[in-house]
Amino acid sequence: MFQFGGSSLRVVDDILKLIGNTPMVRLKSIPESTDASVYVKLEYLNPSGSLKDRIALEMIRTAEEEGKLKRGYTIVEASTGNTGIALSFVGSHLGYRVVIYMPEGMTQERINIMKSYGAEVYLIKPEDLKSSEKSVAGAEIEIPTRMMCFEKERSDPKVWWARQFKNPANTRAHIKTGKEILQQLDGKIDAFAASIGTGGTLLGIAKALKDELPNVKIIGIE
Repeated sequence: MFQFGGSSLRVVDDILKLIGNTPMVRLKSIPESTDASVYVKLEYLNPSGSLKDRIALEMIRTAEEEGKLKRGYTIVEASTGNTGIALSFVGSHLGYRVVIYMPEGMTQERINIMKSYGAEVYLIKPEDLKSSEKSVAGAEIEIPTRMMCFEKERSDPKVWWARQFKNPANTRAHIKTGKEILQQLDGKIDAFAASIGTGGTLLGIAKALKDELPNVKIIGIE
């Protein structure tokens, strides 16, 4: 493949093939108190503009392989933005109906992006839930938007709930991210830091790094 500026200029026949393999850049404007070389991975260069493209594709493909998601099914998820955007993008591209439940108060920009990819977006207030729904216990459905996903999946066999917070494919997607980082930095890594969020990014990358560099420090930021 033709090389320019040290990186490959990819030409693909499916936009989903552009997910991952994002570049890294060394920061220059960092505190002078450290002599560390600090690199950041530019995940916003995934097709939808979100690092969540990785997990959306991994979760959907895994569900298809396991027979949990089939043609004609609807994908539902509770999201404040990033995962909703990625699922809207990947799911709609693959021909699925995508429904995202968001808590009220999220930015209109995120809602518009999801709708532009073809998703249906519903804003949920706590009082929108039936009293019987409010009484259901358990971490899976303790947040109103997750309660909606739970009810939709329970009442319709053709609804698949992505469950980003407990889906193993979330972490697995970022093992690949970690391997990319190892390759890009030639395995010269002393520490890695990422926001905690669902835990998928941090845990997946940590697994990949620790497998090769047992002494690397992993820092979760919340």
